[in-house]
Amino acid sequence: SSAGALVAYSLIHIVGGLLDEFDVRWWAAHATLLGALRNGGLLPQECDVDIALWRSDSHWLIRPTFRAALAAAGIAAFQLPTYMTVRFCSVHVPAEAEQRSVDGLLA
Repeated sequence: SSAGALVAYSLIHIVGGLLDEFDVRWWAAHATLLGALRNGGLLPQECDVDIALWRSDSHWLIRPTFRAALAAAGIAAFQLPTYMTVRFCSVHVPAEAEQRSVDGLLA
């Protein structure tokens, strides 16, 4: 959806800016890179951003200043078990009226 694409592009902009600010060398990886190369943008189902970085820069991911900057932007980071890749996702806590159970019914 266009709203999902906007979220993903915002993630790239915000996370990329933070990584640059902390002098972390990074590049798009996995589905984010595939979408850029194959689709000229995002894959249709993308809702997150996969970013790779050098192992020597990985210490920034656990620093309180970097974690606080991510949290302030409403972004969560999940380290993938391969190649120092990190998945960044927008954190959205649904309003009570939006909360649904696994079967799609209102919770």
